[in-house]
Amino acid sequence: MASITQLQKDFGRFKEDFDLVGTHVGRAQSKFGEAEKRLVRFEGKLEQSTEHGEIEEPADASSIDVEALPLELDSIPLA
Repeated sequence: MASITQLQKDFGRFKEDFDLVGTHVGRAQSKFGEAEKRLVRFEGKLEQSTEHGEIEEPADASSIDVEALPLELDSIPLA
């Protein structure tokens, strides 16, 4: 009888853990779906922006004249 009681307790703990994992998986699936929808909308907006020429192509880092950039040491906080 004692072993059956112990099995019931073990089963109860396992069921609680199983239910908790199921809840987490469900929430993860829901968030994944929401994120996927946002990603699709963002991709559409990005494509529309590039089609309308609203976004300029990024400059090639090798073409930037570093010496021409302003260097203002007075604007850097010294702690």
